[in-house]
Amino acid sequence: MSTPTETSILSDLQTSDDSKIHSLVSEYLRPISTLANSKKKKLDKAAVRSLAKQFLSFLSNSFPIIYKRIYIQDPNELQKASLSDFFETYRLCITCLEFVSS
Repeated sequence: MSTPTETSILSDLQTSDDSKIHSLVSEYLRPISTLANSKKKKLDKAAVRSLAKQFLSFLSNSFPIIYKRIYIQDPNELQKASLSDFFETYRLCITCLEFVSS
């Protein structure tokens, strides 16, 4: 299995209804989330800047897509079940964006 790219993950965000979305995005953003959740008080600014350059485009493009997927008026039960993954993905993206924007 090949490593998912930014483009393929964004495409999956737009079209996929299964629960693998959060795990794909989580795996893709692992470099940021690992550093963001580290206990180190002093972070390497060059590393953070490098991560920002690498992932800012993905984060910027993912927010409108996730928002469109979350915003459903009167969702049915199947849609409600799939929304939790999108909310978790949205939360992860916000955390990563907050980290690289500092």
